[in-house]
Amino acid sequence: MNRVKLIQLLLLIPLLNYGQLKVNNAVIKKYENAFNKLKLADQQAINQQREKEEQFGFSVVTFFKIDTLNSEDIIHNNSFVVIEDLNSKITSSRDSKEEQSSYTPVVTLATLQNDTLLLSIGGFFLEGIIHKIYFGNVSSSYKEYFKYDSILRLHLNDPKVSALIVPAKTKVFAISSLDFKPGTTIYGEVELETDPYYTDAFGFKNNYIKKRLRYNYVFKVRVPKNST
Repeated sequence: MNRVKLIQLLLLIPLLNYGQLKVNNAVIKKYENAFNKLKLADQQAINQQREKEEQFGFSVVTFFKIDTLNSEDIIHNNSFVVIEDLNSKITSSRDSKEEQSSYTPVVTLATLQNDTLLLSIGGFFLEGIIHKIYFGNVSSSYKEYFKYDSILRLHLNDPKVSALIVPAKTKVFAISSLDFKPGTTIYGEVELETDPYYTDAFGFKNNYIKKRLRYNYVFKVRVPKNST
């Protein structure tokens, strides 16, 4: 999928929750501090990638948690509860919660369409977080995907699907600048919470987990040229 098709796809995504942007240069220092806490090998890999392809940016996830909202349905003496994080790494947890406080780098892509800046964090095509920034506002969503299984629902009475776009609340979105001039480096800080949604899962009385994802991260991207 080329950049033009990607932009067209992202613009069609219904991002239903909106939040106000705050312009704050302090996010530059916050990103640098988070970057310096990464493993040295990760820092070197990011710097090498930027030298090869300047259009790619990076986010540093500083906090991640899955809230299990139907924990009363867990069958504790039976099986593990399986969950999936932003990088599609499967994790098992007996208490149905997965919390990540270590600093994790995630590839981030910025695209520019007229006055709208799109940020794709963690998965450009099928999974990840999407922010759409325009007119001093930001709207957000989270995309989850299972290639072979239709196990996702936004509401219990919805048909099960393999790909789901989940609206997300942008609780904090601070950005270093609203000047999206091509070539400008933009820094940001985000606190995001998805709406609840459902995934089929073993280990629950009704065979599904009702979950909500929470993320904190900082990012650094370079604004590309307008794409049409």
